[in-house]
Amino acid sequence: MHEASLCDALFDQVDASIAVHPGAIVREVHVAIGALAGVDPELFQIAFHTLRGDRHPAAILTVTHVPATWRCPTCDHVHQPNTPLTCPGCESPLTLTAGGDLTLLRIELELQDPQESSHV
Repeated sequence: MHEASLCDALFDQVDASIAVHPGAIVREVHVAIGALAGVDPELFQIAFHTLRGDRHPAAILTVTHVPATWRCPTCDHVHQPNTPLTCPGCESPLTLTAGGDLTLLRIELELQDPQESSHV
């Protein structure tokens, strides 16, 4: 299951992104999973909840599904799934413009009050 390695890399990216906020608690991680990204959203969700462990135990995952979209570079028409790989209008090869990636969109944090943590 390569979703586990993708989640591990996601947590590395989250950790790097929040390093400027020591003690912050990750509450929610938002990702976009493209239809052609080669990621099973259910397995990704399971891997996320399994691997969050001690790193971010309160984090929940929100997934946005991104459909595959192709664009014709010649006539600029946009085509949706189940389209041949050439433009039905001008027969030029189509270019995938969306739906091929796994993207970290947003991290929601709970920041600790620095004065509260100094009174430990």
